[in-house]
Amino acid sequence: RIERSESADIDLPDECLIEVFSWLEVNELLSCAWVCRRWLIAAADGALWRQTRFSVTSSDEIIRHFSRQEDRRPYSDHTGYWVPCKRLVDKAAMLCRMVALDYVDRDEGVCYRLLRSISCLQRLHHERIVALQLVNLDVARNQLQLFYEDAGTPLERVLRNGALPMSEAREVLRQVLEALSHCHRQGITHRNLKPKYIMMQRDLQGRLHTKISDFNSVRWLATPQYNGDDGLIYGALQVIGACSPTVVTQPYRAPEILLGCTNYSTKIDLWAAGCVFAEMLSGSILFAGDSDIGQLFTIFELLGTPGPDRAATWRGVEALPHYSNLFPKMKPKSLAEHSKTRELCKCPLAEDLLRRMLTFDPKMRVSAAAALRHPFFVDSPRLQVRLSPTSPAQPFMTPERPSLATRSFCGSSSCDGATPAGGSLLARSDGMRSFESERGDGSRCSETTEEVAGRSASPSEAQQGVSRVWEEWRARERQQHCAPYGSRAEGVAAPRRARGARGQFCAATAHPDGQKGEMRGTAHAFEREEAVLWLLNAATEFCHSDRTVHLAMCVFDAYAAKTRSTTPGLLQAVAALMLACKFQEVEIHMVEEFVYFCGERLAQSEILSAELQLCAVLQFDFAIPTAVDFLYCALQRLDWPNLFSVHRGMHKQAVMLAQYLCDLSLLSPTCAALPASLVASAALCLALACLRCGHWRNGSHGEGKQAEQYWTAGMEQATGYSRSQLRPAVEALQREHVQAYAELAHGSGGEARRSERYDMMRRKFGKSRFLGVLLTAPFETREATPHR
Repeated sequence: RIERSESADIDLPDECLIEVFSWLEVNELLSCAWVCRRWLIAAADGALWRQTRFSVTSSDEIIRHFSRQEDRRPYSDHTGYWVPCKRLVDKAAMLCRMVALDYVDRDEGVCYRLLRSISCLQRLHHERIVALQLVNLDVARNQLQLFYEDAGTPLERVLRNGALPMSEAREVLRQVLEALSHCHRQGITHRNLKPKYIMMQRDLQGRLHTKISDFNSVRWLATPQYNGDDGLIYGALQVIGACSPTVVTQPYRAPEILLGCTNYSTKIDLWAAGCVFAEMLSGSILFAGDSDIGQLFTIFELLGTPGPDRAATWRGVEALPHYSNLFPKMKPKSLAEHSKTRELCKCPLAEDLLRRMLTFDPKMRVSAAAALRHPFFVDSPRLQVRLSPTSPAQPFMTPERPSLATRSFCGSSSCDGATPAGGSLLARSDGMRSFESERGDGSRCSETTEEVAGRSASPSEAQQGVSRVWEEWRARERQQHCAPYGSRAEGVAAPRRARGARGQFCAATAHPDGQKGEMRGTAHAFEREEAVLWLLNAATEFCHSDRTVHLAMCVFDAYAAKTRSTTPGLLQAVAALMLACKFQEVEIHMVEEFVYFCGERLAQSEILSAELQLCAVLQFDFAIPTAVDFLYCALQRLDWPNLFSVHRGMHKQAVMLAQYLCDLSLLSPTCAALPASLVASAALCLALACLRCGHWRNGSHGEGKQAEQYWTAGMEQATGYSRSQLRPAVEALQREHVQAYAELAHGSGGEARRSERYDMMRRKFGKSRFLGVLLTAPFETREATPHR
C-alpha cells in the first residue's frame, strides 16, 4: 500500500519507474499515479499503454479513473453501449464500449465476436489501427468494458459533405492499405471494411491520420493459403477450415463471397478497399445492389461477366456454389465513362490501381503490400493543410471543395501532360522497376511492361511474408516457454522463474518454470489424459477444422500452466473446446449440446462458469499458433514440394503423415511441454524418415539409421532447429507412433484393436484424404539398409 508522502517521490530514473509501473495491474496503476507529480507523469507515458492491458474488477472501480466528455453524448448500437470519455492520468480521449458477454445469445455463453475481436486486436498494434488499450471483466455483472482510443470522425460522415480531392483520397487509401498489410501479415482479415469503420483525424500540424476500426467480424486465417504457382499445399484448406459466406457489408462484398466461396483469403479486404477508393472520389457507393444476385449483376455491368467463354477471366469460377451458366453475358465497360469512376480515371495510375484491386480472380488480385508499392503512391505528397498552432487536434472536417476544373490530381494540374516537380511521375526513386501507364482509348491503361507490379507477390516476397509469420510466432513461443529451444543463435538459458505478462491480473499465478503443460504429479497427468481422450472424441462431433482440437488443447495446457491451485479436468476441457470452436469454426454450438455430449455429467452453469474462468486467466487471447499451423507454415517456408527434390512423388503422403504425428503428439505429456514449433518440425522429420524420402548425410541419398538424418540443412535453416534439438521430440513421437501402429494396424485376425485411446485417430485418419497414413509403419520397425 502506497500512501501520499514526500518520501514517495523517490529519486529514480523515469525508465525504471515506468518499468515498475508496467508490472502493476490496471487498477493499481491508475490509483498510485496520484501519489506525486512524477508518478503521474510516468503513469501517463505512452509505453505503458502501447499493449492491451487487462483487469478483473467491478465496473465502478475502473470507470472512476475516467471522466465523461461533456461535448459528446453516449450512444448505443448492436455492439453495445458507447461512452466517450477521457483517461484522467493523461486526458487521452477514449471510447468505452460496455457490452454483455452473452449479448448475442445467453445459451451461447461468451459471444464469439468478442473472443475473435479481442484476441486479434492484441496482435494488431499499429499506428493505422484503432488500439484496444484496456479490457476490464466485471464478473458480477457478466459484462466487459472495452476502452478504445478515440480516432476521430468516420469517413462515412465526411463523405456526406461531398467527395474528397485526389490528394486526400490517395493519402487515406495509402494509410488504409498500411493497416491491411499489417493485418494480413498476421494472418488476420478484417471482413467488414467500409467508410463507417475508417476513422479520420488531423493533428496540430494539419497532417491527416487514418485508422481502421471495428474488428467484430475479424477472422484469423493463420498463414497464407496459396504457395506460388502450384496452388494449395495438400491438406491446407482442411486445417484452416471453412469461413462464413455472410460477411462484409453487401456493397463492399467480394464476388467470391457472393458466389458462395467459403475458402476465401485476405484478398476480400482488397476488393472492399477498392470500392472505398472509388467512393471517396465520387461521393457515392460504387456497387449498390438490392440483393446478393442484384449485387453480382451490378458488378457484372461494369466489369463484365466472368467465366468460361465470357468477357472477364476468372479461372475456376464455374466451380463456386452459386455460379450459373445462365448468368447474362455482359461485356466490361470503360471505367472512364462510368459516372462513379469518371473522376478517378482522370489519373491513369489511379485507374490502374483500381483495376488491380477489383480483379475477379482472388489469386490475381493485388495484395495490400504490393498495392503500397504501386506508382500511384510514389512521392505521395503529405497533406500540408495548416491549422492554428494553438488549436487542439480535431476530427477531420472536409474543407471547401474546389471546382472540378481547378482540382489537381496526382500532384499536377493534369495527368495528361505536366509532371510534378522533381522528375517524371512514373520514375521510381526507391530502386524498384518503373511502370509506364498511358491513356489509350481514354478508358484503359495500357501496360508496357511484361510483368505488372502488384498483380501478385513474387515467390521471394511470399517467402518473406511467411518467414515473418514464423519468426513472430516463434518470438511469442519464446516468451511463453522461456525454454532453451529455438534457433542456435539464441544460446541463452531460461531463467529459473519466468515472469508473467506485464500488468496482467494472472501474473501472480504463473507457473514456476514458465512452461505450459508441465505435469504436476500423477493427478494432473491422469486428468489431462481424460481431457485429451474426451477432446479427441468430441472433435469428431463439433469440429470441422483440423486445427480446432489442437487449439482446444493449447487453451487447456495454457490454463494448466497458469493455475497452480486447481487441477484442470473434464470441465475445463469442455470449456476449452467451446472457446476453440467459437474462435475457429463457422457453426457456433450451444452449451446444451456439450452438456448432452458429456452425458449430463456437467451442468450448464458449471460449463459457463469454467468458460468465463478460462477467458479471465488467458486474457481473451486465443490467437494461438498450434503445431499444425507451424507445420504448414514450415512447408510454405520450404516452398513445398518445389525445393524437395527426392520426395519420389510422396510429398502428399509426407504432409498427411506429419499431420497425423502432430495429432498423436496431443497424447504425449512430453510433447505437451515442448514448443509447438518444435513438435511440428519433429513431426515433419519423422514423416520423412518413415517414408524413407529425403536427403541425409550432407546430401547423399539413402536410408539413415536415425530419423534425424532426414533433417536437411535447408530445413534447419527454415525452422531454426538442429538435429540435436529435434531428438527429444522425435523420440516422443516415435513412441506414440509405435503404440498407435500396434493398435490400429496390427490387431489379431487382421483387424485393429479399437482402444479408446486411438479410436478418434482411426475415425479421422481412416478417411481417404489422409492417403492411408494409419498403415505407414513406424521408423523403428524397419532396419536401416545401406544405399545401393
